[in-house]
Amino acid sequence: MPALSEANVLRFEAKRRVPLEFPRVDPQDSGAIAARLPALVELFRRGPGFPYSDYTRGEKGAPFALVFAFFHDADRIRRMEESELHHDRPALAGVICEFESVPEVRSYLRQGGWSATRFKQFVGCLVGFVLAQRGWQPTERSGSIVGLSRWFRRVQRYEVTPNE
Repeated sequence: MPALSEANVLRFEAKRRVPLEFPRVDPQDSGAIAARLPALVELFRRGPGFPYSDYTRGEKGAPFALVFAFFHDADRIRRMEESELHHDRPALAGVICEFESVPEVRSYLRQGGWSATRFKQFVGCLVGFVLAQRGWQPTERSGSIVGLSRWFRRVQRYEVTPNE
């Protein structure tokens, strides 16, 4: 895939608005993202992740810490953003193959039934939380990732929040 031109990066950065409670972290600095993980976990638990508090406490046997760290990786965040911006596909399409290849995730999804469905909803909520930190908002539509994913079918689409 060709690298982003500097003009495109600057145009993207100008459109993006990052909320104050999420200070910008250099996407190349994985250490800074890792340092913020405990605070982000707590923010997720109190905010959008509240309906999934049983997952965040580890009660359902779901690999919460692994999934949370997976989606807070700088390279994966970049790939999710590029999936929306450059490939006109849902953000999750940028990382779904890698996500489903994680042994703990694969074994949890293989259980099937309601627990797997709820886990997929939890993952969707977490993706939205990660992208909201970077100035994205959900759209009214969803996109298909059939063909890329074994367990996920349709997922939320996102757009860059316009500057006010």
